[in-house]
Amino acid sequence: MNLHGRDIRRIALQEGISQGEHQKAIETAKKLIEYGDSAEKIALVTGLSQETIVQLQNEIAQQ
Repeated sequence: MNLHGRDIRRIALQEGISQGEHQKAIETAKKLIEYGDSAEKIALVTGLSQETIVQLQNEIAQQ
C-alpha cells in the first residue's frame, strides 16, 4: 500500500471515530433530557451545542 492509500485509510478511520463519538453524545444527551437536565448542563457534559440539545428535546417531546 502506498502512502496515499494509508492517508486515505487514516482519514476514513478518524472520520468514523468522530461520527461514533457524535452519535454517543447524542445518545447521552437523550438520556439526560429524559432525566430532566437543562440544555445548558447537557451541552456542557456532551460537548453538543445548546441548539442541538433543544432540537433533541423537541424531537423527544413529539414522540
